[in-house]
This record gives sequence, C-alpha cells and structure tokens, in this order.
Amino acid sequence: MTYGELLNKIDQVLSEAGVEDARFDSSLIAEEFFPDTKEDSELDPNIVRQCLLAADTVASGAPVQYVTGKAYFWREKYDVSVGVLIPRSDSETVVEAALAFCGALDIPQEAYKDIEPSEKDCIEFADVCCGTGCIGISIANELVSHGIKTKVHLGDLSDEALVFANKNSEICKADIDVTKMDITADEVPWTGLDLITANPPYVTTEEYGELEDKIKLYEPEMALEAGSDGLKFYKPLAEFAKKALRDGGMLIAEHGYRQGDAIRKIFEDAGLKGVKTVKDLSGNDRVTYGRI
Repeated sequence: MTYGELLNKIDQVLSEAGVEDARFDSSLIAEEFFPDTKEDSELDPNIVRQCLLAADTVASGAPVQYVTGKAYFWREKYDVSVGVLIPRSDSETVVEAALAFCGALDIPQEAYKDIEPSEKDCIEFADVCCGTGCIGISIANELVSHGIKTKVHLGDLSDEALVFANKNSEICKADIDVTKMDITADEVPWTGLDLITANPPYVTTEEYGELEDKIKLYEPEMALEAGSDGLKFYKPLAEFAKKALRDGGMLIAEHGYRQGDAIRKIFEDAGLKGVKTVKDLSGNDRVTYGRI
C-alpha cells in the first residue's frame, strides 16, 4: 500500500463513521505514523496495520489528538493525552492579545488598538490554568523570535496537566518553569509580573451536560465545568492578578462567547482599568483584558 492509498483508506473509514473534517483527521493520523512520506511511497505493512487501528479508534469517537498524542496550536505541535484539555484555535486569541501587549504582534489589528504595547525589553509573565502549556509556550516562542527576552511561568492545579506542561516545556525557547498552583488560594507564587494569561474552566453546568460525548467522555471535567454560570474562577483570577502583577501589568483571560459582559463587570469591580473584550475568528466574544 502506498501513502496515498493509505490516506484514502483512512478517509473512507472516518467518513463512513460520520467524523467531521475526516480528510484533515486522516492526514493527522497518517502523518503521525509515516512522517515526511511521499504519496507514492510503499509502506511497511505492520505500521499500516497500526495506523488503521488508530483510524478505527478515531472512528469510534475518540479525539484524533488523543489517538496521535499530538495537537497543533499557533505555530507549534504539543504533546497531549487523556487527562489534559486539547488545545483549541479559540485560545489563539489570547496569544494575539498577549503579543499585542508585548509589542510582538506581526500584523497590527483593530481589535487590539486600545492596548498600549509594553516598552520593556524583558517580559516576565505567567500562564495560569495552563493545561498543556500551549498558550504560554506559544507566546514565549514568539517573543524570543522577535528578540524580546522573556521568563515564563506555567501554573495549573491538575497533576496530569503539569506532566504535559513539563513535557511541552522542552520546545520552549525561553526561560520557563512549571508550578502546581491554585488561583483560588491566597498564596501567590510570583509577583511583579508584566502579564498574566489564563484559560480557566468556563462551561456552565447546563452546557457541560449538553456537550458531545467526544468531549465529555475524554476531556477532563475539571478543565471545563465551572458552576451554574461558568464564572466560578474569574473573580479569584482578578484578585490573583492584583497581587501578582506589577503596576500597569495586564491580565488577559479567555471565556465563553456569552460571558463578555459578565467578565468585564467582574474585572472592573476588581479595580482593573481599560477593560475590553475582543472576538475570536468566528466573531464571538472570547477574550477580555484589563490592566492593574
């Protein structure tokens, strides 16, 4: 069997199972087993069998990222597995806002016109509720590529997430550390930070019950569900930021598409200034930021 024939076979298996984006997922599976392989290359039959078994697992409902152990986010590829949230493109809005604050966003965007870029040549920041570490690592790698020195802290309460944050830290080009921490606790592990980014749980209890099995059966509930209104962690996050950020430092947080008004009020009530909400690529409210 050639690589092209294998790709078509996987696509057929996934399409017949009703998998969305079957062709894209097919390429992810084939690429993981046969990286850098040409369409007409003849393949090892033993590895082909393993690859088709992986395709069957995805066809049965498992997320392709958990089957391949990899997830693409921003410009990097991250290790991921059951027990840690799969990185999603919505969270790239957090990265964009952070880069705008750091003066490292390649293409200026209207959405970030109110963010006054930092003029510091060294940025110290923390990504809390970090999961795989994809947000913090992607920001750090962009800063390094722009010649901006940076020190990044990754923090999460989940032991499973910390395992993958540590593993993914190997692809970080900046000084980085990983810490077990809880944004609802009084103790603050870092102070004087320039920036805090966060993607806390924000799915309401009702919404969680309505999620597709592909999410509920595989991804960690503690990284998703956040009470009846989904706002459980935002007031503690704002209070945490007030202790950890320097004067003029910025908090940037992801949230649900219907939560923008509520998050702005929480941040403003906590004393944050210049609070704004920006939309993701789908046009939905996705990220709110404010300065200390």
